[in-house]
Amino acid sequence: MLNVAQGRVDRGDLAPDASETFTHQALSDIRQSLASLGDLERVRLDSTQSRGGAKHYALTLIYQHRTLQVAEYDLADGKIEQFLIDDKT
Repeated sequence: MLNVAQGRVDRGDLAPDASETFTHQALSDIRQSLASLGDLERVRLDSTQSRGGAKHYALTLIYQHRTLQVAEYDLADGKIEQFLIDDKT
Protein backbone atom coordinates (compact mmCIF):
# COMPACT_ATOMS: atom_id res chain seq x y z
CA MET A 1 0.00 0.00 0.00
CA LEU A 2 1.21 3.46 -0.85
CA ASN A 3 0.61 6.03 1.82
CA VAL A 4 3.06 8.67 0.69
CA ALA A 5 1.15 11.36 2.59
CA GLN A 6 2.21 9.54 5.77
CA GLY A 7 5.69 8.76 4.39
CA ARG A 8 5.04 5.02 4.12
CA VAL A 9 5.05 2.45 1.33
CA ASP A 10 4.73 -1.32 1.35
CA ARG A 11 7.79 -2.37 -0.64
CA GLY A 12 5.98 -5.57 -1.63
CA ASP A 13 3.62 -3.43 -3.74
CA LEU A 14 6.49 -1.84 -5.68
CA ALA A 15 8.52 -2.98 -8.67
CA PRO A 16 12.30 -2.75 -8.06
CA ASP A 17 12.75 0.61 -9.84
CA ALA A 18 9.91 2.21 -7.90
CA SER A 19 11.23 0.80 -4.62
CA GLU A 20 14.59 2.44 -5.30
CA THR A 21 12.86 5.76 -6.02
CA PHE A 22 11.03 5.86 -2.70
CA THR A 23 14.04 6.35 -0.46
CA HIS A 24 13.60 7.35 3.17
CA GLN A 25 14.53 10.94 2.24
CA ALA A 26 12.15 11.03 -0.74
CA LEU A 27 9.25 9.77 1.39
CA SER A 28 10.04 12.35 4.07
CA ASP A 29 10.13 15.14 1.47
CA ILE A 30 6.84 14.03 -0.09
CA ARG A 31 5.15 13.76 3.33
CA GLN A 32 6.26 17.28 4.27
CA SER A 33 5.18 18.74 0.92
CA LEU A 34 1.74 17.14 1.05
CA ALA A 35 1.21 18.18 4.68
CA SER A 36 1.56 21.83 3.65
CA LEU A 37 -1.42 21.47 1.27
CA GLY A 38 -4.00 21.07 4.03
CA ASP A 39 -6.56 18.29 4.25
CA LEU A 40 -7.10 15.87 1.39
CA GLU A 41 -10.69 16.59 0.41
CA ARG A 42 -11.23 14.29 -2.55
CA VAL A 43 -9.55 11.73 -4.82
CA ARG A 44 -10.93 11.38 -8.33
CA LEU A 45 -10.03 8.61 -10.77
CA ASP A 46 -9.92 10.37 -14.13
CA SER A 47 -9.00 7.46 -16.39
CA THR A 48 -7.45 4.04 -16.69
CA GLN A 49 -5.87 2.49 -19.74
CA SER A 50 -3.47 -0.22 -20.75
CA ARG A 51 -0.13 0.97 -22.08
CA GLY A 52 2.60 -1.37 -23.23
CA GLY A 53 1.68 -4.15 -20.83
CA ALA A 54 1.18 -1.76 -17.91
CA LYS A 55 -2.00 -0.31 -16.48
CA HIS A 56 -2.07 3.49 -16.28
CA TYR A 57 -4.19 5.33 -13.73
CA ALA A 58 -4.72 9.09 -13.91
CA LEU A 59 -5.99 10.60 -10.67
CA THR A 60 -6.73 14.05 -9.33
CA LEU A 61 -6.06 14.77 -5.67
CA ILE A 62 -7.93 17.76 -4.33
CA TYR A 63 -6.36 19.21 -1.21
CA GLN A 64 -7.54 22.17 0.79
CA HIS A 65 -4.90 24.48 -0.75
CA ARG A 66 -3.96 22.86 -4.06
CA THR A 67 -4.95 20.27 -6.66
CA LEU A 68 -2.47 17.64 -7.82
CA GLN A 69 -2.33 15.10 -10.62
CA VAL A 70 -1.06 11.57 -10.08
CA ALA A 71 -0.01 9.16 -12.78
CA GLU A 72 0.48 5.56 -11.65
CA TYR A 73 1.76 2.78 -13.86
CA ASP A 74 1.28 -0.80 -12.63
CA LEU A 75 2.95 -3.83 -14.17
CA ALA A 76 0.98 -6.90 -15.21
CA ASP A 77 1.72 -8.47 -11.81
CA GLY A 78 0.08 -5.49 -10.09
CA LYS A 79 3.30 -3.98 -8.75
CA ILE A 80 3.69 -0.21 -9.06
CA GLU A 81 6.38 0.70 -11.58
CA GLN A 82 5.95 4.50 -11.54
CA PHE A 83 4.09 6.92 -9.29
CA LEU A 84 4.31 10.54 -10.39
CA ILE A 85 2.85 13.54 -8.58
CA ASP A 86 2.52 16.91 -10.31
CA ASP A 87 0.79 20.24 -9.85
CA LYS A 88 -2.47 20.53 -11.74
CA THR A 89 -2.39 23.84 -13.56
